[in-house]
Amino acid sequence: MTKNAWPGGSGIGEAGAEALAADGWSVVVSGRRKATLDEVVAKIADTGGKAEAIALDVSKKDDVNRVAEQILSRHGRIDLSGAHDRFRRQHAAPRVRQRNPHQSDLEQGLCANAE
Repeated sequence: MTKNAWPGGSGIGEAGAEALAADGWSVVVSGRRKATLDEVVAKIADTGGKAEAIALDVSKKDDVNRVAEQILSRHGRIDLSGAHDRFRRQHAAPRVRQRNPHQSDLEQGLCANAE
């Protein structure tokens, strides 16, 4: 069974997408810049990986929900979501967003994912 991931499409999300695809995961990269996402998908495809791109604005909750539904309808499940840390910080319950003011954004995102 193929594992499905939903990482971001640039920076650390891009690196994660490439690593997961190289390990046999199917990835759906997302972000605002479709051309950038398409470049990531092409790089992954060139190395034999499976990927697709869906543009979205993570500051819009409806966009994130729409893309999640698209992924679920195409792939059946999302095994890993590393994208959209900004969305989680904006829309998460206050206890998650304010867990520890001394944590970095990445640490807070990881903590939110672990719950």
